[in-house]
Amino acid sequence: MLACSTLDDGWVVAAPAEVGFDAESLSGLDAFLKQWPKRNVHAVVIVRRGKLVFERYFAGRERRWMEWSAPVQFSAETKHDIRSISKSVTSLLIGLAISEGQFPPLDSPVIDYFPEYADLRTTRNARITFRHLLTMSHGLRWDEARGWNSQANNERHLLEAKDPYRYVLQQRMALPPGVSFNYSGGATSLLAAALAKSVGQRIDAFARENRSASLMSSGSALPAVPNSRPLPDCGYGRATSPSLANSSRMMDAGTADRSCPPRGSPSRPSRGLTPEGTWPSTMVITGGLAVPC
Repeated sequence: MLACSTLDDGWVVAAPAEVGFDAESLSGLDAFLKQWPKRNVHAVVIVRRGKLVFERYFAGRERRWMEWSAPVQFSAETKHDIRSISKSVTSLLIGLAISEGQFPPLDSPVIDYFPEYADLRTTRNARITFRHLLTMSHGLRWDEARGWNSQANNERHLLEAKDPYRYVLQQRMALPPGVSFNYSGGATSLLAAALAKSVGQRIDAFARENRSASLMSSGSALPAVPNSRPLPDCGYGRATSPSLANSSRMMDAGTADRSCPPRGSPSRPSRGLTPEGTWPSTMVITGGLAVPC
């Protein structure tokens, strides 16, 4: 199935041959994916040279918090639980803020940017910089590998904390910053808090204004965590597959297109998110993974 949906979401649709793809090979993806019906693939979206050339949507289930949903028939308009892809969007937004001079120096201490938590400052955690948070080499004692019901699972405590940023900053140091990678939603949450403070607004509003991180625009949603605070930056955003594809295009291009007219503008082609020809390679979105090819 090579057909693309007719949804007016800003993408330019092209036949595979127009962008140098073999239509027969793409058609074989259907048979390939049907070999593994239990793999729970939600969608496959292929874009090349800035144009949408292939869409395929399936029925599947997703996890909402820690519970599996009933079967869902996914489409171009269905929002997926994108989990930690949200972390990448937070990093992209920080890159935008840095380019506009709206974010603290990357090698400055994180704790000093939050004077409201000055009582948690130590000589050890004062060495953690924003660069360490971005590379998840913060050195904090943090474990998300435990079962969800384990008291040692920091992710659950983060989401249930009345003050998640205090919770992160009060964790003990395990290693000096910069020594070892340690995956942490807490690190990304601090980054998002710093970003919101530096730009003076919520990060989703900042994204909408820039139009570059379309993951936070009309194709996405910011859910609330159990204590009713929006905290999608650490891994709980929701987005459609086409909006994910556009965010991947932004990463592949290495630059933000800020000249794109708003949705519905006469100067904006149907389904065209950036000017034609600005993205020369291919990006496949399958099961929430973006793979350049």
